[in-house]
This record gives sequence, C-alpha cells and structure tokens, in this order.
Amino acid sequence: MQSRRLAWVIALAVLATVAGAQQEVRYSLKHDAVAAVQPGDVIAIELQGAQGARATIQFEGQTREWLVEEAQPGVYRGDYTVRRDDQINGKRLFGVVRLADGSLIRLEAANKVGEPEPVLAPPTPDAPPPPVEITEVKVNAPEWIGMGQTAEVVVKATPGSQVEYVVSGYGEAEPMREGRPGEYHAQFLVPNLARAAKERLVIVRARKADNTALAVAAQPLNLDTLQPTILFVSPETGDKVPAGANVLRVAYDDFGGSDIDLTQSRLTLDGADLIESAAASGNMVEVTLEQPMTVGEHTFVVQLSDRTGNRSRTVTTRFEVVPEGGAVPLVVTHNAAQLPEPGTDLIVRLTGPEGGRAVFSVPDVVANRPMAEIDPGVYEGSYTVRRTDELGGKPVTVT
Repeated sequence: MQSRRLAWVIALAVLATVAGAQQEVRYSLKHDAVAAVQPGDVIAIELQGAQGARATIQFEGQTREWLVEEAQPGVYRGDYTVRRDDQINGKRLFGVVRLADGSLIRLEAANKVGEPEPVLAPPTPDAPPPPVEITEVKVNAPEWIGMGQTAEVVVKATPGSQVEYVVSGYGEAEPMREGRPGEYHAQFLVPNLARAAKERLVIVRARKADNTALAVAAQPLNLDTLQPTILFVSPETGDKVPAGANVLRVAYDDFGGSDIDLTQSRLTLDGADLIESAAASGNMVEVTLEQPMTVGEHTFVVQLSDRTGNRSRTVTTRFEVVPEGGAVPLVVTHNAAQLPEPGTDLIVRLTGPEGGRAVFSVPDVVANRPMAEIDPGVYEGSYTVRRTDELGGKPVTVT
C-alpha cells in the first residue's frame, strides 16, 4: 500500500438525545485516502458519534455497507482494503450511525477518495469597528452663568454612540440625546450650590461597543454662584459730612466672578435712585451727585448684584451733612400756619445739636416752655391755647 499521511476531516456535528438526557454529541467521518488508491491499499476510517451505537460506512457507487467497530466510547474505527474491481477514486465516503432508539444519523466525509483534504482558510478575524470620534464640542451660554441658569451643550460625534458630558466640579456624567444622526444635545442647569466663581470645563465622552473617545470643550463654561460682598460704605452710619460733599462710595468683593451689574443693583439716597450717577471700577462703586447733598440727615441704601444675578446683603447707612466748620444749624418749626383754635395744641420743634436743652416762648402768651429731645438733635414742646390768648402775628422763639 502506498504511504499516505493520515488526514482527518470533521464532516458534521449534530445534537442527539441519549438515555433521555439532552447532551451534545459531535459526529464526524474521516479517512486517510488523500491520494489515488490502488488495489491492495488500505484505507483507515474513523467515525465519531454516540457511544453504544451501530456504525457502518459505504463508498459511493457500492451497494454493500461495511461495519466499523467501536474502539472506544463514541469512536468507531475500521480498515478497508481496496479490491481489484473497486472504482472508488473520486468517490464519496458515507457513514450511518444507528442509535439505540432506531433513529439514523447520516454522515459524509469532507474529502472524496484520492483527493486531498480541503484546505480551510483560517478564519478571518472580525474587522475592528471604526473608531469613535468626537469632532466638535460647543457650549452655548452667556459669558457668565449663575444659579438656576442653563447652558446648552452640543456635540458632534460618531452616529449611534452613547454620549455623556460632565461639568468639572459639578456632579456625575449626564447622558446626551442624539437628534440628527451624529449630533447630540443636552441642557446643563446650574444647581443652587454656592461655589467659588471660576472657569469650568465641559468634558464629553462618546462610546460605541468597546470604543471610547474623550474630548474637552473648546469653549469653557464660566460659572458664578457666589454673592458679592459689600466691604465698606462711605459715608458710614453716624458720620458728619461737611457741606458741599457730592460723592458716595461702596467697596465690594465679587471673588473673581462675573463682576457687578449696576443696572440690577440698588443704590438710593433718601429714596431717590442713584444708578444713573454710579460707576463701577476696581472693586469700587462711586456715585457722583449732580448737586451737593443738603445740610441735614440722609439715608444711603446699597444692594449690589453681579452679572449672573447673585445679590449681596442690603446695607443701610444714616449720616448727617453739617455746615462748614462743624456748626449745626438750628431749625425751628411749628404747626400754627393758621391761627390755632382755643383748646388745641401749639407744637414747636427744634432741630439742632444733640444732648442740649431747649425752651420756647411766645410774647405775652407763654414763656420758657420746656422742650424734650425726642430724637437725637430733635426737640419738641407743646402749649394748649386758651380762649384769652392772643397769638396772631406773634413770633415763636426757642433758646
């Protein structure tokens, strides 16, 4: 017999039920006749299948089946000697396995007699999926945003990806919605968290299967969630301001944030709005009045707002403008613009220095009537008019 390399080729794999239990049984039929055979050559045959079965083989064109013995559980082997009248070169080899339940499994060797075994091309590895790409990241927002305001994040990336974004320092990643293929959108709502104003980064991640891409927004996001602080106000409460003064000042700190927006701030003097007369520069708001402040008491109210809407606490100062040299003018008023009726009170008021003593007089009616200091520098006294009093045209004097 010619020397031939033993080449086994798996022909078939099926599932069979054995002894009532479902188990996988692999069936195959192999032979070593990989070159043309001649009479007297021996062909080695192996069949694999369910154990304890009856296995036979048959060459194409033959009518006789040849029994192969079970050499080990599930493995059936036999030799076939080529006869003088055999015409089996180029013929197929078949096998039949008869199971215990009477069912048949039919097999066919992968190569014909006298032909080499099929050369199976090595499996082509799956081509790696195309890389996930992020081609553009945009952040649509004002220059600064604050609590409760939103910024739109727009990303262009590989269609069908899972895209997430996160703002540095503000929680976990959030998913983005794909609108048009490859275009993703999300709205970032600034939470009510007071944090240092700074430039934040919008970080984007796109994933598809096992591929991941990262990108950082080309446009940063400026967040300002801290309220400005008023440091000093001039004049302060209790100050004595010389007559002729027309400037009010406020020092503040916005902690590197969006800075002050005077149009949203509150600056009033005695209830009158001062915004049109105010200017902010270098952490200072300066109000320049068109006319000097009048002599007397004044109230200055300040509340500052930054460009993202964060508001400071309200600061109120009460001060006094005094004549040059420091002398406090004496101002006398009374309620007798018309001649008072008998039984009504004549009320006299003096505005002057604090902590003094005052009396008022009306010639031939009342003399040195004591007055009480009802507020700092404000004195008041009263006299009940009698029927016999003649007040018409008489002066009211205070000492």
